[in-house]
Amino acid sequence: MKTINEMNEKIREFAELSGLDAAKLEKNLGYSGFEILECETLEEMEENGVDENYPYVVKNPFGYPEKSMRAISDDFDLIIELKNDIAKEFSIPSDNLHLVGYDDGMVEIEAGDGDIYGYDEGAVNEFIEEWMNHTYEIL
Repeated sequence: MKTINEMNEKIREFAELSGLDAAKLEKNLGYSGFEILECETLEEMEENGVDENYPYVVKNPFGYPEKSMRAISDDFDLIIELKNDIAKEFSIPSDNLHLVGYDDGMVEIEAGDGDIYGYDEGAVNEFIEEWMNHTYEIL
């Protein structure tokens, strides 16, 4: 698969037909973890459920940055709800949790002055990702 570095008319058409915002796709090219990939073989197309006409796959693990921690950080009720859900799911005292959001849409969790020692940080971060995606589906 080949990484697309800039938008073209065919990708804009793909975005429109897929219900994606082409301007947001273009804006987010270059963010960590966000990619538009072009399948180059029939096997890649089959694996990703695309066809020869639009052989594109969007890798967007945390939603567009506009739909991520930046937006959540403006809503204190959502921050509190996320912290409480993490505390309930992983038995981490919520007053000891700190969420750190980055411009690229990544969110990390820290406890006290550093990483969450003694807890499965990968599982917690996966929980955050799923929680954020679910939250934006219902907003």
